Amino acid sequence: MSSLNKFRYNRILIIRCLHFTEKSSVVCRFQHVKVNHWVYADPRLKEGLESGVFKHKNHPGIMQLKKCYLPEHLEETMYMLAEKYPEDQLKTAAQKLYNYLWSRHLPPSDASIQTKAVVLESKLTKKIDNVESLTSEDKKQLADRTVDTELLKKLKRIVYHWQPIKYDVFRCFQYMTGRVPYDYSCLYRVLNEIKMRDSNFMPKTLLDFGSGLATSVWAANAIWNGSLHEHYCVDKSMDMNVLAQLLLQEGDEDKPMCYNHVYFRRFMPQSSKNQYDLVISAFSLMELATQTDRLELLMSLWKKTEKYLIILENGTNAGFDAISEARHFILQCPHDLPCPRVTTDKGTPCNFKITFKPFYKDFCHHGHRVKGENVEATFAYLVLKKGIRNSDEQPWSRIVREVHRHSKKVPLNTCSPEGHLEHTVITRKRHGADLYMCARKSNWGDLLPALKRDSLLSSDNDEDDDDDVDSE
Repeated sequence: MSSLNKFRYNRILIIRCLHFTEKSSVVCRFQHVKVNHWVYADPRLKEGLESGVFKHKNHPGIMQLKKCYLPEHLEETMYMLAEKYPEDQLKTAAQKLYNYLWSRHLPPSDASIQTKAVVLESKLTKKIDNVESLTSEDKKQLADRTVDTELLKKLKRIVYHWQPIKYDVFRCFQYMTGRVPYDYSCLYRVLNEIKMRDSNFMPKTLLDFGSGLATSVWAANAIWNGSLHEHYCVDKSMDMNVLAQLLLQEGDEDKPMCYNHVYFRRFMPQSSKNQYDLVISAFSLMELATQTDRLELLMSLWKKTEKYLIILENGTNAGFDAISEARHFILQCPHDLPCPRVTTDKGTPCNFKITFKPFYKDFCHHGHRVKGENVEATFAYLVLKKGIRNSDEQPWSRIVREVHRHSKKVPLNTCSPEGHLEHTVITRKRHGADLYMCARKSNWGDLLPALKRDSLLSSDNDEDDDDDVDSE
């Protein structure tokens, strides 16, 4: 590289750095993200493309679904059953329940409440101590009265008031029309990824804790049609179990259920000897009152797991907190290290996008993006697998944020197998046409079919990068 080119290259980098540091809020947000451009296409990618096994638009890293709709006969049954109540009444109530569930938080622990109480008491007493006209005895008496009257009031304002939800008949119908499309789409998306990444897995038994309206039964059978021969659904609400069974009977109590061997129970099976190929807990962790209850449930579910344990929650900070709490073993997250969203990027949940069709066309979802008749929402999930890890599987980074495609480059925010949040810019010149086209076809939640370079790059590659910088 000539001296003039080196000067021009360094000058461009300096200008860009100065321009970037002016945006202090952006620098603060991405200060822990590593920049990594030195990746190359997995050799298996070129082999598959040349042999015609797949194309760029459906490369092996594609995990995200463009959209996910309910099974037609399930949707028809839901519309038929929903006629039991006036549409306006049910729609308003369903929307209220959906938004409440979306904004729900984990119950506050006793320790967190005590910490907030100590901080508030310190502020109240400090405010009284600053009053110079009072004697020390008067200050003490005033502090005692103030703490007794004001502390509890202020504490109620800042502590989340968690309450268990009781599902009666009408609330079950609210849940059916408000949440089932979202729940089904999330479950279908995760189960479909398991099928894509483990094509030999054919589950025969399923256990679902907090089964609700048995959306896991519908989703699992849509993925593995004819494979499952036992479905064990656990939900403490009897009304919820009755409605779930009615949906499987297509709204007619005299009809058999459309899937065989579906059992509804209010409590978990006591025996730990019975294990299930697929164990699911979807949107249930936030319904447990304490952390002890949540962890005990997780251990109980893990003991009953033969192959896969799946945990899903809302794609909110609270949902991600519940997932992080349960994250002891990792499968679908590309590494076994502490989650970088927790350790270096606090306040930003690790979630993924799902597109679904709501039950009501003009249904107003809290904080969601509406695209025509579809709605975009997010979810957080964890998949745990029992068994020996496949050592032959090449680790690919996962795209963890929206992909913004430019004319000659594709910037990607990824989570690497080493447990780092990375920012990678894929270009045709630097990374080749195949990886560039695959990156353009990828979306949030997909895997990037690329590996990292193990050796230092040659000076020829450096000169190519100079040309890329000058041309941008």
